[in-house]
Amino acid sequence: MSTLHLGTEGYLKDGVNGKVGIGTASPQEVLEVQAGNVKISAGYSYLIGNVRICTGSGSPNGLISAPPGSIYLNTSGGSGTTLYVKESGSGSTGWVGK
Repeated sequence: MSTLHLGTEGYLKDGVNGKVGIGTASPQEVLEVQAGNVKISAGYSYLIGNVRICTGSGSPNGLISAPPGSIYLNTSGGSGTTLYVKESGSGSTGWVGK
């Protein structure tokens, strides 16, 4: 197991090949820090504690399972439909547009 460090160009690196692989056979950049901003490339959903931050196009109701307190960012946007908050339930319903 390698020790991870933040390289001078802002990427999280290991001591072997300069990249970090998470759940993949081929390593890839997964964390980038530039001018105080952090970019994490991990797909459409991020887990923080037991809640999720998800992205996608359209409503998450009936599609995205998450615990209450999770948020969903709708990339197709719209009044009252750009941000959804999971307010109830444990399945894929209970998302409320804000």
